[in-house]
Amino acid sequence: MLLVALLAPSAAPVGAPPWVGRCLAQLRPAALEHGAPLPIDSPRGADHGTCAARCAGHCFLLGDFDGDGRIRELAVAGPSEVLLFHEVDRTRGRRSRATLAQRLPIEGEEPALLSSRRAVRFAEEVGLLRDGKSPLPQLSRSERIAFGLIVWRSGPAEDPLPEGEEEHGRGGDSGDLLLGIYDTSGLSYRLQKVLPLGSP
Repeated sequence: MLLVALLAPSAAPVGAPPWVGRCLAQLRPAALEHGAPLPIDSPRGADHGTCAARCAGHCFLLGDFDGDGRIRELAVAGPSEVLLFHEVDRTRGRRSRATLAQRLPIEGEEPALLSSRRAVRFAEEVGLLRDGKSPLPQLSRSERIAFGLIVWRSGPAEDPLPEGEEEHGRGGDSGDLLLGIYDTSGLSYRLQKVLPLGSP
């Protein structure tokens, strides 16, 4: 008896929605590649931890997530998920193209993306100030930090302010700094929480 294995055809790559290309054409390159402003940039800034490249209700970050030396990966964060795109083509005079690589669910209200270099520096500085330890996770040989993600959530303040003190910033808001970690062997992403944050 001859047994023949029938293989389902592989799914065709999913491209980016049209609004992603339109946003890429509008956003400033510096904001798109550096990401959210942080206290390490300017201690007196009023917009710490907020999205630097916002368009169509989403936060954008462009970078080299897979470590091949080319800036051709894109993260697009909304309140409920982060979309990861590979093979981003922004050739001048041509329509922007990208291939959807993965979706990562998140829970929050105001996501803000930032480059891996700046996310790592911020996490280390805050960790050392708080307890003298770095909060960065141990990674396997095939893993690398691809990007940073700050997710803010609104809610009542956990502790009441002392009498006579005024509330500053977005009182009652809390958030987390997460790292987007890319596995070069499994070709997949995961998110890992590394630092709780207070009001920016």
